[in-house]
Order: sequence, then structure tokens, then C-alpha cells
Amino acid sequence: MINPLLTSFAARFTSSLVREYGLLSDQVVTVYPCTAAQAGMLSQFLRSDGELYFNHYLYELPATADVQLLRQAWGEVMEENEVLRAGFFSIDDDEHSFATVIYSKKSVELPWTLMKADNTQRQAIIEQQKSSLAIQSVHCLGIPPWHLTLVMTETSTQLLLSAHHSLYDAQSLQMILDAVKSKYFGRAPAIRPHFAGPLGRIVEGTLDASKLDECRSFWLKQLEGSTISKFPSLTPTRVRSRSSHVTAQSSTWKLSEIETASQKLGYSIHAVAQAAWVRILSAYLGESQVTFGVGKFA
Repeated sequence: MINPLLTSFAARFTSSLVREYGLLSDQVVTVYPCTAAQAGMLSQFLRSDGELYFNHYLYELPATADVQLLRQAWGEVMEENEVLRAGFFSIDDDEHSFATVIYSKKSVELPWTLMKADNTQRQAIIEQQKSSLAIQSVHCLGIPPWHLTLVMTETSTQLLLSAHHSLYDAQSLQMILDAVKSKYFGRAPAIRPHFAGPLGRIVEGTLDASKLDECRSFWLKQLEGSTISKFPSLTPTRVRSRSSHVTAQSSTWKLSEIETASQKLGYSIHAVAQAAWVRILSAYLGESQVTFGVGKFA
């Protein structure tokens, strides 16, 4: 069941968006508010003229890959996942600066481009495509901001997936790729929850004042008695030089070894890295309990 707050939001903005941007009413399934994280990424993307938050992933395809079957798999996954049929529009609202428009299955085509090139031209073509797709999205975020580019040369076939970060995070991207893989090999993809469910809970804090007060009370209680400490200065003496230095040390463990160890423990690499960081903070601060924030970057 869709959160009534989302239903109310759609009722307020669907007609105005259709009218203002020249959309057809039968093209639009519904309209959702963007989360604060999405709105932040979209605004920074526009302000940077496409430099931020439009990401690219290049996959090497085996020589035996069936390109038409792959394209069909992506098309089916797009139809079954609303987020791949989502475009973004700015709105005039006190709480939300952007809205997400979900298009109907028949009103959007799979964003697929086939490019052939010599081996010597391949990298230049890929870089040009990256830049071009980002700029296109800057000028028209209302079109779902993602694209698939198949680059074929005499010796290789590569798939470039370009997508705005507001459409996915690391986990959901893996879910999409898993679904494409299942479709390609003729298997039924895993059943995933509709993203309107968590979205409704996320936006309750901005659309429902009672929920905002409830969240504030919860965290005040949880953090009661917490000690706020700044990360200790590792150079307590006065430093006159303003130059900075960067040093790097490679891990003696391979990434595959870390992944295997994490899986055996039943945790993600992200969680294990956070646990290691907590131990470092605890040692430096001299506190058995520490709190830290996590930021997301493209």
C-alpha cells in the first residue's frame, strides 16, 4: 500500500507538471517527492554543469555475449523497475525542490546506443560519450538520466552504463545488474520491494510534522549523555607551513580476500570498514562508545 503522503503529493503536482512541461497525462504513472539526498545531488549536478554525480561503469563483455539478448534483458528490467523510468523536474514547493516523475512502460524507450570503432579510437569515443550524456542530462533531467552504450571494436565489446547517482546506490545498482543477469539467462529475477515503501517513510519527516517531532525525540533520547569530541589534532604544535602532503600505503590483503573474509562473517565490506574506523576513533578519543557520520560521494 502506498503511503497516503505520497498519494497526496502526486495529487498536488501531477497536473501542474503535465501542464508546465508539456507531458501527456497517459505518459505519467505517478509523481513522487525527491528525498533530501536526491535533491542535493541533482542541484549539485546542475550547478557543476554535469561534472558531479553522473557516473559511468564500463563492463567488458565476453566474445560469446548475445548483444540482442542483453538488450532485451535490459528492456525487461527497465519495464519492471520504476526507478529506471524516472525523470526529475524542479517544482515550486516549500519542502521539496525536485519531484520524480515515473513514466509508463510504453512511453519510454530503452536508452541504448551502439557505437563501432577502431581499437585506437575506442577510449576517445567512450570519453566523448561520457561527457555528451552528462551534458544532455543537465539540459533535460526530465528524461530518465541513464544510458547504455555498446562500444564494439575488432577485438572487444564493452558496455558503458552511465547513470545519475539519484537513481541508485551501490546496493540497488547491484540488484539491477543481478536482475539483468537473471533475465539474460532466462531465470526469474529476485522479488524486490517497491521503492515507494521506503520512500514514504523517508519523506514522512518532511511531510508529517508529528513524525519529525517523533524522530527528534528519539535521537535526543538516544544521544543523551553523549560526549561531543573533535577528532584530536595529530599535530598539536604550531605549524607554520600550509602545504599538505599525502601518503598512501597498500593493504597486504587483496580485495578478493577482504570480500571473502567479510562474507564469512556475514557482513558487507562497508560495515567491516566502518567497524575498523570505529576502533581507531575509540582509541584516539579514549571513549568506549563513539558516533560518526557517513557521507555519500559519487
